[in-house]
Parts: sequence; structure tokens; C-alpha cells
Amino acid sequence: MARLAQRNITDVVRTGEPKVGLLSNNVLDTFLRISKQVASEAATTFYGNNTFEFDNIGNMEVFLTGIGSMRKHLRYLRVAQGGYTFSKARPTFTLLKDATSLRTLTFDHNVICQRKKDVVADLKTSFKHLYKIQEQQKQDVKTGGSDVLDIIKIGWSSEKCTHCSALPKKNGCPRFLDCEFDCDGGSAHSEEVLAEAKAMLAKSIGAAE
Repeated sequence: MARLAQRNITDVVRTGEPKVGLLSNNVLDTFLRISKQVASEAATTFYGNNTFEFDNIGNMEVFLTGIGSMRKHLRYLRVAQGGYTFSKARPTFTLLKDATSLRTLTFDHNVICQRKKDVVADLKTSFKHLYKIQEQQKQDVKTGGSDVLDIIKIGWSSEKCTHCSALPKKNGCPRFLDCEFDCDGGSAHSEEVLAEAKAMLAKSIGAAE
């Protein structure tokens, strides 16, 4: 049953964490129907070994609601460029309180850079809950520290985009709207922005040292 479902959704999600399938309006309903065919014993592998990318936050909410208790197996989630809807983000991310296996939640650079304060506010409830769970787990096995903040990622490719390849001397890049960065300086800038967002989130959820 699980193998049959896996074959039927090759246009939706690709097996293996590094590969991404985009869950948009035209495939989300089909995906959720097929997800019900996945045997419970295969759920850990199916939801844990795939990256689920969403073209908008609304579809992410439909997906997280639709899979119910299977949220606990999710590891890799991604919001596509231009897909962050601030009016829907907070209730959607609240559903991630159950995603106790979550390892990465990846956003486009421009969302984190331009509105990191709003993103942190949207993530606060779920990440505070995940932080408490992870801290308890670490105490149980007598290890220190917390890696919940490392869940937040900025999607990045080291290859130059078409814009910067054609116009290497021109500031600005579609990847870095309003930042006036190009692909050459974008990596270091993204790391800076991510560090700032993590520091804000740490303070918000009580994880700051």
C-alpha cells in the first residue's frame, strides 16, 4: 500500500530529504487523499524522509491540518519564494507544536530579512512548545543545550542567478529584494540575517543565554 502511494505522488514530493516537491493548489487535494493510503508503519519514513514545499501558507495550513497526528513525523518543511502570507502564518505555524521531529523550516531570504520581527512573532507559540519538549528530552538523556533554533533556515543556492551572471556589476538581485545585495555577497548577508532572527526567536521563547 505504501509503495503504491509513493509511486502515485511522484509529481508532488520526491523521496529523499535533498529533493523537494512543490505542494500547490492543483496537487494538494490529490496528495492528501493519497496520504491516507500510507500505512501507519510507513508513516515515519514517508513523512520523515521527504521535504514538503508549499507555494503559499494557506496550502501549508491545509496540509498540516489534513495529515493530523502524522505531523509528529515531519522533518523538512519549506515555504517557497513569495509564499509567506502574514495573515495566515501564525495559525498555520501553531500546528507545528505537534511536529516534534522537525529538523528544518526553510524560508526565502527576503521574508526573514525584511520582516524578521513578524516571522518571529508568528513562530513564537510553536517554537516555545518545541523548545520545552527538546529541553526535557535533553535532561532525560543528561545532555546540554538546545538545537531548536537551528530548525530555521534560509533557502540558498551558491550558484549565481541569471540576473547576476548577466549584470555582474549591477547591485541588486531578485533573491535580495530591497537589500541591494547580489549573489556574490548574498551568502554572508543571509547568514547575518539568520543569526539576527535566531537571536530574536531565542529571546522570544526563553532560550537566550
